[in-house]
Amino acid sequence: MSPEKRGTGDVAVEAARRVLGDGAAISEPRKLAGGAMHDSWAVDGTVDGSSRELVVRVSPAGRADYEKTRREFEVLKVAFGRGVRCPPPIDVGQFESGEDYLVMSRVRGESNPRQLVTSDQYAGARKRLIAQLAEDLARIHQISPDDVAAAPNMRGPAPGEDPLVYHRR
Repeated sequence: MSPEKRGTGDVAVEAARRVLGDGAAISEPRKLAGGAMHDSWAVDGTVDGSSRELVVRVSPAGRADYEKTRREFEVLKVAFGRGVRCPPPIDVGQFESGEDYLVMSRVRGESNPRQLVTSDQYAGARKRLIAQLAEDLARIHQISPDDVAAAPNMRGPAPGEDPLVYHRR
């Protein structure tokens, strides 16, 4: 398929292949609920009999911002290393055709807010949720700028630069 005509699902498979290697058997990608800027795909791969469940988030060409995606990857890597409950980040990259991607391990669970808030199935989880979120926030707030020095442009706004303009880019 030509790079101009491929969809983000094709990009997700190619990104998974970069992570798992050319010899990996890769499943058909399944689109996950996502946001307006990125498409997220569940991709399963098998390498030498070992299964890997991945999420590949793709920023389509024209909306991709590799620097921002790489910054997010570096911050997630540090946060995960500090015990923050987040999917382990695996890889970040970009394609010559303009898309960028972030690959992480897939974590099982519910992502539908309505189900989490109203379903009896998650009543026990709701009792623990606030304490767990507080623990994760405390861990995140212990991360210093030096800890994420590998992330591009983590400097913050320069003196005289409008902080809102800087952070909205």
